[in-house]
Amino acid sequence: MTLFSMLGEVLPVVGTVGLLGLWLYEQTAIEKRSAELGRLADARTVYRVYQSHNAVFNAIHAFGEHDEALSERLRTFQFYNYELGLAAIEDALPVDEKADIPPMRNAYTSGEPVDAQMDAIQKRLSVLQTRLSAREAVIAKAAAEAKHRHLIAYFTLSSLAVLGAIGKTIETLVGA
Repeated sequence: MTLFSMLGEVLPVVGTVGLLGLWLYEQTAIEKRSAELGRLADARTVYRVYQSHNAVFNAIHAFGEHDEALSERLRTFQFYNYELGLAAIEDALPVDEKADIPPMRNAYTSGEPVDAQMDAIQKRLSVLQTRLSAREAVIAKAAAEAKHRHLIAYFTLSSLAVLGAIGKTIETLVGA
């Protein structure tokens, strides 16, 4: 059996099976990263909704700042809303990246002064946003690398299948 004949039989099979495996890789690994990036983006969107609500809270507060009880109650609602936005970010992070995140504040039962609650929430926000951005960067980099490897593997496997077909054609032409 000549080299062209052997390559003509083996390479198309290797290329086709390899492309099938590559398709499975694409459907699982690459899509998994894309889904995680989507989850992180959704968490960021929930936080942005809080930010838009925050402007309304601040406007209402400006009209009622002469009433200490009303102001305190409004801030309680605002902090509760704030924590909903932060909880979405925290929930989107993997368990190992939740270490050392300041705990969620319960605005209704904390009993702390408004300034202390705001400082605690701001520290929590800072840690969560830093971790969210870092996680997005890691996943985006891994996704880009995986897509690059996928493209190289696709062209390599396709080339093997084509070379096998060429080898089989050459063998047929030479044998004729």
